[in-house]
Amino acid sequence: MIVGIGSNAGYFSGGPLGVASIWGAAVALAVWMFRRTSGAHFNPAITLALIAKGAAPASEFAPYTFAQCFGALAASVACAFGRTRTLGAAVTLPAPVVALSSEVCVTSVLVVCVFAIGEGVQRGRLPYTTAPAVVGLVITALNLVFSHLAVGLNPAIALGGRLADALLSVDVFRPSWILDMASAPLVGPLLGALLGVYLFRAPSTIHRSANGDFLCNVPIRSTTNSNS
Repeated sequence: MIVGIGSNAGYFSGGPLGVASIWGAAVALAVWMFRRTSGAHFNPAITLALIAKGAAPASEFAPYTFAQCFGALAASVACAFGRTRTLGAAVTLPAPVVALSSEVCVTSVLVVCVFAIGEGVQRGRLPYTTAPAVVGLVITALNLVFSHLAVGLNPAIALGGRLADALLSVDVFRPSWILDMASAPLVGPLLGALLGVYLFRAPSTIHRSANGDFLCNVPIRSTTNSNS
């Protein structure tokens, strides 16, 4: 998150393509490092989607979300030092209706892609070692294509940036940020996560298993009987 938020805050140049590529590379590296530890979901929206899909217990939502938001806050604070612009500017929004609908739609696409990648790994159609890179490419593509809509896709990042602004007084804290946090950047991705689960399950002719964890080739609940 330090790398991604730093790119938004102006530490790296390269325009929309550079920022999108940095985000994709950072996510790919994080997934590669922690896929066996936590299932590699660093986004409250992905955590909610996994729970709604039945791939994770509901009891995991609170601790995962706390860790994700705390990590985003820590990364935002680290990136704030020496900067004169706000980290809240990293998640500047268009009109509220456009922002909310954009977050919902684009996050649903992200969830469908994430589940498709995870299923591809579980079915042996996608090599386990290449899955993190594919996830990174998805993040890069979504950030690049929808950069004009300022979609965040991750409530933790939006919340972390604004809280860092408020705590460090990088800029005058605006009450409107509270409304922002309670609308598009926070609620939008969560609604999009639920929509993505529905869209992924919609084609009834395709059999999908809900017993695997994202990017993990070890099922959460074993359904195979061994004869050995």
